[in-house]
Amino acid sequence: MNESEDDKYASIGYDRYKLKGKEDDENADVFVKTDSGDYVKSDDQKSNDSGEKVMGEEKLILTKKYDILKKYQFLLYLLMFVGTGYTLYLLNNFLEASKRYGGGYVMNDAILSMIIAYVISMFSLFCLTKIIDFLFDLDKKSNK
Repeated sequence: MNESEDDKYASIGYDRYKLKGKEDDENADVFVKTDSGDYVKSDDQKSNDSGEKVMGEEKLILTKKYDILKKYQFLLYLLMFVGTGYTLYLLNNFLEASKRYGGGYVMNDAILSMIIAYVISMFSLFCLTKIIDFLFDLDKKSNK
C-alpha cells in the first residue's frame, strides 16, 4: 500500500471513508479499510455509523465479540439469588441466637451491618447487569 492510495480517501467516521471531495455527497460510495490496507466498497451504503469493522471479508460486531458478557450477566444474577438466600439464612440464625442469648445492642449492630452489606452488594450486582444490558442495547441500535 502506498501513500497515494491513502491520499485518495477521506474519513467520514466509524472507520469508513469516501473519496476526497465527496465526503458530503450522500450518493457517494462508502469504503472501509481492510487489515491489509486496501479500500473496499462497504456493504452498508446507507449510513456511516453501523459500528462494524471489516476484517478482510469477516465483520466483527460488538454483540458477537463480547458474548461472554451474557454468561457473566447470568453469573451475576445467580450470585444475587444465592446471596439473597444466604443473607436470609444468616438473618434467621442471628434472630435465633438473639432469642437464645438475649440479644442486645451488639447483636442488633451485627444484623444491621449484615443488612447494609447485603443492600450494597445487591445494588452493585444489579448495576453491573444493567450496564451489560445497556451495552448490548446500544449495539443493537447502532446496527440498525
